[in-house]
Amino acid sequence: MFRKNNGNIIVRGKNCPRPIQYFYQCGLPNKILSILEKKGFKKMFNIQMQTIPVLMCGRDVIAIAETGSGKTLAYLFPLIRHVLHQEPLRRNDGPIAIILTPTRELSLQVKNEAKIYCKVVGLKILAVYGGSNIGNQLNLLKKGVEILVGTPGRIIDVLTISNRKVTNLNRASFIVLDEADRLLDLGFESRYTNWSRYTNWSRYTNRSRYTNRSRYTNWSRYTNWSRRTNRT
Repeated sequence: MFRKNNGNIIVRGKNCPRPIQYFYQCGLPNKILSILEKKGFKKMFNIQMQTIPVLMCGRDVIAIAETGSGKTLAYLFPLIRHVLHQEPLRRNDGPIAIILTPTRELSLQVKNEAKIYCKVVGLKILAVYGGSNIGNQLNLLKKGVEILVGTPGRIIDVLTISNRKVTNLNRASFIVLDEADRLLDLGFESRYTNWSRYTNWSRYTNRSRYTNRSRYTNWSRYTNWSRRTNRT
């Protein structure tokens, strides 16, 4: 009844966690909750009510909702909490969380939305994309960032340009495909084989995928999952 009364949330998957209503139920740091309170955010958007508790449980998610429905925060808060629970970055470590976007505009939008929350908890986020100076991006990566957001092509560029000496994906354990349908339209499927060369994703990894349309079937074709996963 709760799901029906809150946007008619439809869930597919076994033993799906129950939805929640308020951000204080997420186990977020008080500094982030204070920002949300100042912004007047108390009750969650519908997509956040269900997606956040599922991701907090370590489940894989395909979430479909309209533009402007709060999808970014739906994955961003579980992502931040996940990163905060990992071992701190050491010298030469790569990012812990990766957010893939189809365009540089979306990369910047996600970074700008996330940085206010990341800053107060001591996390660094960087956006990499084409059309800007790759040298500057490499210099920032050398200093270490916990969260990397960018277009697939540019992220592959920064991995290959120095044979992974600048950064790597060995620590990456939370992966988001933002607007996954557009990523597929732009050829992400054909480039996914390149990604498997740079990752260690045979271990536990939480891959969250977000799309605006219903093009999400047969996702196993686009992944390198050698483990058993629950896909919600």
